[in-house]
Amino acid sequence: MFMDYNFWKSAYKLGWAKESQIQRAFERAMITEEEKNQILDTE
Repeated sequence: MFMDYNFWKSAYKLGWAKESQIQRAFERAMITEEEKNQILDTE
């Protein structure tokens, strides 16, 4: 299953994904570094 930026952004915002999971998504090339930074800066 392919996970994209919008999925991770929503999951992080809702508290379903932790920062470590966002980092793993980036490491597995599911999201770009820019997208990762945007997600983690979102409040």
